[in-house]
Amino acid sequence: LLVPLLSAVEEDWLALACFSRLVSRLRPPQSAAESFAITDESATCAQPGASCAQPGAIPDPRVSALRLLLQSLDPQLHGHLQRCGGRGCHGCSAKPFERFQRWFLYDFKFEFPHDDIMLVWETVWAASELLGSSDSFSAFVAMAMLQEYRRQILDRDLDFDQIMQFYDEMGGRHNTQRILRWARELVASVIRLCKARV
Repeated sequence: LLVPLLSAVEEDWLALACFSRLVSRLRPPQSAAESFAITDESATCAQPGASCAQPGAIPDPRVSALRLLLQSLDPQLHGHLQRCGGRGCHGCSAKPFERFQRWFLYDFKFEFPHDDIMLVWETVWAASELLGSSDSFSAFVAMAMLQEYRRQILDRDLDFDQIMQFYDEMGGRHNTQRILRWARELVASVIRLCKARV
């Protein structure tokens, strides 16, 4: 994560300060108070009394937000991911989506070309002014990445392992401009949905 910062920032002390801030931002929430603004009350196992997460563990809010976006904006893809990934969690609806956590953990560093990663980071960080949390826009970027290859996922009936292998093979070759534009369009779609419900 430090390499793109060092290439963009000439002063070592400033690169270190930026890196420190980046690491603190990428740290998963430690308490419910630090959780993401989008709540996900449906991220529970289908079995009564069963728990998907380890006791005391807090699910990554960005993964929950991605799942909610899929559920709201693309029920067909969400249903496919539920069917192909739910087998590993004994009916759990949230667990398979945790496989996307790597995208959030490294802020998409391995998904986009090296020359574009600063643009992605700047866009995600700047979105905190619009959305109140840069984590929010990260979920929209992830959603856009899924939408970009939606047809391939559905037409080939890819399971989670195949989906993750596909994205690993595409690492560093995604069309940055198109995915960021799509993420902004998805934000606009959610805003329209919210206004329509009011």
